[in-house]
This record gives sequence, C-alpha cells and structure tokens, in this order.
Amino acid sequence: MRKLKTLGTNFGWPDLELFVPKRHWLDPELFAPIFFELKNPVTKGRISKNQREIGTALQEADCHIFVVYQAEQIENELKKLITIRIRENVI
Repeated sequence: MRKLKTLGTNFGWPDLELFVPKRHWLDPELFAPIFFELKNPVTKGRISKNQREIGTALQEADCHIFVVYQAEQIENELKKLITIRIRENVI
C-alpha cells in the first residue's frame, strides 16, 4: 500500500473510468465521465468511507458512478447511456 501511495494512487478512486465522445451518447444531455467501482460478488465487497466520499463528489460533479458486482452489470449500465458494440470471443 505504501508503494501505491508514493505512486500517487488516490485511495477510494473508482476502479474504472470511461471518457466517451459525445457522438456515442444516446442522450447528449447526459454526456459526462462514467465511473465504475468493481466489487467482489463472492465476498460482497463493501464501499469504504473514502469510496463513498469520492463517489458523492463525482455525483455532485454530474459524473455517472456505479457500483457493480458482475461484468454484465457494466454492460447493462453502459447500454442505458451510450451506443456500444459487444464483440464475442475477443482476446
């Protein structure tokens, strides 16, 4: 953990952040960064205090932020916001 801190890691920052060009949004009025906090479905990962505070700040900045426990949830949330193509068997 100490090494991560020296590298500038901000504990509580979401695991995945997406910046999608406006032309791909289903509703351009919703155009904003998209963030995902990935949690382990087996251990029922919980949101830390830092994650909660950063999530609140991102929401107040009109960002989209989601907590997901399965990869399919990411796809489902993205389909509500942007045009996506799903490619099967991509390595």
